[in-house]
Amino acid sequence: MPGQISKLGQSLNYLSARRPIKTTAGDCEIRGGEYVSYDRANYATALKTWLPKAKNGEPEAQTYVGEIYEKGLGVVPDYRLASKWYRKVADQGYSRAQINLVYLYEAGLNGERDLVTAMNWYRKASGLEDDEIGFASTIETSVRAEFEEQIAVLNSELARSKNELKAQKENLKRSQKALDQRRKKLNRVRRELKETRKQLEVEKSTSDGGAESLELEKNTEDNRLREARLSATRQQVAKLESALKTQSLNFNAKLKKAEQRTSLLNQEIACYQKENSQFQDQLEQTRSQPSSFEEPKQQKVPASRSKGIPEIDFGTDHALIIGNQDYKYIQPLNTPVSDANAVAKILRDNYGFKTNVLINGDRYAILSALNELRGRLTEKDNLLIYYAGHGEYDKVNLRGHWLPVDAEQTSSANWISTVAITDGLNAMSAMHVLVIADSCYSGALTRASVARIQAGMSQEKKYGG
Repeated sequence: MPGQISKLGQSLNYLSARRPIKTTAGDCEIRGGEYVSYDRANYATALKTWLPKAKNGEPEAQTYVGEIYEKGLGVVPDYRLASKWYRKVADQGYSRAQINLVYLYEAGLNGERDLVTAMNWYRKASGLEDDEIGFASTIETSVRAEFEEQIAVLNSELARSKNELKAQKENLKRSQKALDQRRKKLNRVRRELKETRKQLEVEKSTSDGGAESLELEKNTEDNRLREARLSATRQQVAKLESALKTQSLNFNAKLKKAEQRTSLLNQEIACYQKENSQFQDQLEQTRSQPSSFEEPKQQKVPASRSKGIPEIDFGTDHALIIGNQDYKYIQPLNTPVSDANAVAKILRDNYGFKTNVLINGDRYAILSALNELRGRLTEKDNLLIYYAGHGEYDKVNLRGHWLPVDAEQTSSANWISTVAITDGLNAMSAMHVLVIADSCYSGALTRASVARIQAGMSQEKKYGG
């Protein structure tokens, strides 16, 4: 409630301090009191505030409404509705909404994943027109490489399965050959035994005692020895047949399993080849669209550029190199420091970059370095940011993070979100900005990795002239 006007004596009037009371909003209005009508810090009331402005066509308000629906800030996430608001303002050339729309197409959150459409929105968000700056997309290369890598893995696995089948067949062939040899030996012993028996029968019928009896006994003893060898050979053959039967059953089972796996691998390879072919067709269709990929016409080239490339001032190149390796509270890494130093050396020695190397930076050091660049770089400067270290992904807010060396696994207090990085990049006046992130979940930063050239920027500012 408002303060009371008090009077001290006859000449001194003063206003007392405001008084807090508990009452209804209507009673507070009637009595001239002050109360919170809308809390802009509350996402639910923020939507009520921005929605009427968005319906009136304000680009900034439409973008905010889209972000509220995309991230589920005070409402249930609705990617299709977010895409609808982004599309309205993106068609008007608002770069922030265009980049947000790119992320939805890349992740497939608003329906089917569409990399070609995402690529075209990237072009528009960057301010790169067909008649101004040549554009080289890496999407075709990366997707083709992904298909080829998957097909190569499947072909390698298929070749390994075929080699295993071939080895099993060779083992079975050798076992069958050994068994055939034993069978031949058994048959030969049987024939010899049969002939010996016949000979004994003949000798019995013609013998009349004496020497013939001794010879007969000797032949009988030889016959018993042969029968013993024959019995031993039969046992060996029986064991070999049993082992061969077991080996054959195992081989047939492995063969069936391998054939099933081979069939499945062939199906997967065919599927990837079909997807690759569809992607190539889609790229060809996209290339045939003159609005997106038409070569710049000679007459549209600005006069300032017609004198030749050597006269173009591409600006001063700066690089912020971050290598986080010796983490205090989580698992340290092995190579970020050496990687960062190697990248800095290449950029400095081979390409003339002015490098700032930040080794094992904490949250304050990293954000301070970004803020220092924000205040120092101009429209005639180019910036490359390289980060090597741990990364983390917040599945609730669908947001990636860089982890400084003072980050904790169980607390996000010192994490640096992609939103903070995006805000820092958006505020920079650099002509071009390139972000290279060598960390887990680095793809979550793609929404912020495009250097945007404002639509109203002059030709002189765009080309550093």
